[in-house]
Amino acid sequence: MTETYLFFFQAVLPLFTRPNMLLQREDPSIHLVHESLQDLIQRLLTKFVQLKLLMAQKFEGTEIDYLDWSCQVEDRELYIGMSTRSLLRKLEDDGQPVAMFYRGVCSFWETAVTKLKKTFLLNDDVLKNARLIDLFNKEEIKVSQFEYFVDRFGSLLGDINLEKIHDELMDLLLFTIPEKQMILSQVSGDNQEIYSRVDSLWGYLSTVRQRDNNALRFQNICKVALLVATLPHSNASSERIFSMVNKNNTKFRPSLKTDGTLDSLMTIKCQMLDTPCYMVQPTDELLTEAKKATRLYNQQHKNV
Repeated sequence: MTETYLFFFQAVLPLFTRPNMLLQREDPSIHLVHESLQDLIQRLLTKFVQLKLLMAQKFEGTEIDYLDWSCQVEDRELYIGMSTRSLLRKLEDDGQPVAMFYRGVCSFWETAVTKLKKTFLLNDDVLKNARLIDLFNKEEIKVSQFEYFVDRFGSLLGDINLEKIHDELMDLLLFTIPEKQMILSQVSGDNQEIYSRVDSLWGYLSTVRQRDNNALRFQNICKVALLVATLPHSNASSERIFSMVNKNNTKFRPSLKTDGTLDSLMTIKCQMLDTPCYMVQPTDELLTEAKKATRLYNQQHKNV
């Protein structure tokens, strides 16, 4: 039976891969989190909840008690993966009991959905309104989303003309970002997926000017959008820094000062996350300053 459970996990774990990769992205992705998590929960529910109830939830807004067995599908209709089901048939043919396996599978799906709902703030207003920076679905952007962040982070935004937000948003809906700028903002994800960074696109929009008076065309909405883009969508970036510190401040060199060498190493490494050290081309000015620092260090420590 152990092999059956392993086949089951092999079939279901890919369901969690895409949301996990999203949370680990380094570029601003807070506008994608809410929809991604909602989609993950919905896909998990389809694995063990009756389809007619899911359809009713979608069109009528009814809440599903997924923990109620009467709302769940029969054991043989539970999603366990084709390889798992084939192996399970062989076990049944050999007379081995499989009821406990089905109960375990059902418990897995129930626990996964419950854990997601408790862990992630699916009703958080920040996540819901952060979708205003999604320029690939800009027809869904609402003025109320901008108003929410102005009310919440007004002290950080400074001078915002609320009266112009509506006009700028309507202007944005009719504005087409040049293809050249779309290409310049493209990056490659962990799964080789090509997409455009929203912060780069909003940075470009913040420089677009009116033709008649040379005034910034999207000044107010860009202020709000760029602030939203700085909000972290997970703690993955912080965990990377801690991991990087541990790799540099090892037991073989524990004397690195946090306000000196270690701090400088972290600053350099954080600025070169996408560039291997052997590909860095230092400038002549940097080499000159490095030689001066080396000479000064040697002079100060020649008698040590």
